[in-house]
Amino acid sequence: MIKVIQKYRQYMLVAFGVVLMIAFIVPQAGHMFGGDPMSRKVATVNGSSVTAAEMARAHQEYDTIRTLLDPLGMPKSIDLAKELFGAENDRHWLLLSRAAQNGGFMSTPADAAVFEKDIRDSILVPLIARSGALSQYPSLAQQPQILNMIAGSLMRDPDQLKKIEAEADKRMQVLMGYAARGAHGSPTDLQTTFARANSIGRMQTAWREAHRVSDKRATFEADRQGEILYVDQILLLAKSIAPMAPKPSEATLQQLFEKYRNVRAGTGDHGFGYQFPARVKFEWMTINRAAIAASVQLDPVEVNKYWRQNKDKYTGTFADEKTRVETDLRNQRVDTILTAIDKAVKADTIRLMGKVDTRAGYRVLPSDWATRMPRFEKLAQMCVTDVKEAAGVTIPLPQVNVRDDQFLTRIEVANIPGLGAAKVQQGTKQFSLPEVLFRSKELVGSDPDVSVQVGVPFDSYAADPEGNRYYFMVLDARRSESPKSLDEVRAKVELDAQALEQFDKLAAQVELYKTIAISDGLEAVGKYFQDTFPGAPAPALRRKLQVNLNTIQGGDSTFNQPAYREALVAAAKALDPTKPMIDFPADKRTVAVALDRPLTVVVGQMIGRAPVSVERMRTEGDYFTASYSNRELPNSALKTAFGFPALKERMKYIDLLKTSDDSQDSSAAKPDSKPKPADEPEEMTESGEPGTN
Repeated sequence: MIKVIQKYRQYMLVAFGVVLMIAFIVPQAGHMFGGDPMSRKVATVNGSSVTAAEMARAHQEYDTIRTLLDPLGMPKSIDLAKELFGAENDRHWLLLSRAAQNGGFMSTPADAAVFEKDIRDSILVPLIARSGALSQYPSLAQQPQILNMIAGSLMRDPDQLKKIEAEADKRMQVLMGYAARGAHGSPTDLQTTFARANSIGRMQTAWREAHRVSDKRATFEADRQGEILYVDQILLLAKSIAPMAPKPSEATLQQLFEKYRNVRAGTGDHGFGYQFPARVKFEWMTINRAAIAASVQLDPVEVNKYWRQNKDKYTGTFADEKTRVETDLRNQRVDTILTAIDKAVKADTIRLMGKVDTRAGYRVLPSDWATRMPRFEKLAQMCVTDVKEAAGVTIPLPQVNVRDDQFLTRIEVANIPGLGAAKVQQGTKQFSLPEVLFRSKELVGSDPDVSVQVGVPFDSYAADPEGNRYYFMVLDARRSESPKSLDEVRAKVELDAQALEQFDKLAAQVELYKTIAISDGLEAVGKYFQDTFPGAPAPALRRKLQVNLNTIQGGDSTFNQPAYREALVAAAKALDPTKPMIDFPADKRTVAVALDRPLTVVVGQMIGRAPVSVERMRTEGDYFTASYSNRELPNSALKTAFGFPALKERMKYIDLLKTSDDSQDSSAAKPDSKPKPADEPEEMTESGEPGTN
């Protein structure tokens, strides 16, 4: 063989050389005769060419803005390109960019900085403030209006705002890092994208603000919606007296059931609706941090030694610093024990799961799995034994709770003390424990962020603000569904029917309640209500609420309704604003309104007013004019003017690839990274019933 190679060596070298030449020349020839594929013309805008490179850049920019907030792990994925600019796809983004450029809204480095700051201040800061408010008051999870008020107070506190902004800066850097990596671009490319986004925003803002609101119109608008009324009021809730009504007939119940069986609670007439929300049964094991800390015994010698080794931290004498040293050392020991517990739980879970196949991130469970799936009662005992063997520490037996007697809604889970406020950390994303439970495979299908499955212990833990940990497992899950028969929701339908009958009685006496309030005051209205319906709870009486045309401060959907607000404003407009409100006769400043959704009669008495002053007009004039502009030129007008169809026609966009709009839609290329929520949390009203504003 060697002799053959030596004999034909020269021929082989020549052949090899020819191959190399071909390999080198052919690609060059391709570029020479075929051109760079990224420079080919794929579309035209107003007769000007759009190259494949420009289209690719538009796609990258659009996708970067669209998915910018994804790493935050919010329950619903926010398409920022669509929310902020109305961009439907990468071609739409290209046209918006060209329109901004043609209009003189050039992208500059300053634009990038402004866009970054706007995202931080308008999205991240309120989000962090709301999260902080929820951590302080987890029971308000389903009362967004009150939660937003608390978040607003946090942002008005300079010290709190400074902390919130510092955290927002950190999160903004994380988002930018993810965006740059996701786009396979450099920080400079990301800045260019942000700058272009801000230039589009400036163009759209300029279009909306092109018209001018006259001083007279601005003053009229300020008077219309800016005046604040101070109101005392009393609520007469039909549902509070519903059990006192006669039992409705079977025909009435069946008629009501059929009408609202497929309607979600709180969304039908009068707030009726009998469709079941998504529900789960689950169990959990609590690792109580305080209990573990109490079981840790510190050696006085070790405490003193730790103080001596860390004198740069503990600058005082041992006697002065002893308590702090013990606290820090105990926390270190507790953290070590919690780590050992986590390892033990995971190892024991794997052991109890046995050999079960995994497919697409989920276990393929056998048909008899319900009879032999892992249970936390056994896991808790195994955990105590394993931690003692591994760490030499005897921990208290973890508490196990099993809620398998009835299905729970997301609201009910969120109201469980401790657990309802716990958070699950998955990489850089954080989710509330109730949210994780309702992202199980049986409810939402495959989830790219968390793998939750009925009958399989979740592979991580949730932690509450006190440091307690919760290991959990979904036992059963049901999607939102309509009840199959009246018996499934009979009690609720019966209560609604009785409330409707009682509301008719209340509504018929609206003028009587108003007369009583005028002559004897709101307390007399409450007394008459309780005399009319013996055993009824005392009606809710509220003092000095702030009311304007748009909202009631602190008001929930029970009475924060347009009909009531408009009645108060109309009564106030009929009175001389230069005189104190309390000087007017009670009949001039009292209103009574029957609100059929939910079933409530509200009687309000105005006790004061705060017209828009010159000082307020100076500071809030822009708000009033913007409010008028938004009403006269709503977002729908902006979407129409800068929508994809309008821009295509106006800018004479021609697609040379001749593919359909649907097939080109870049948003279809990357499916929504969030599963459809199993159930939207319902807003709770003052009466404790689901409702809507």
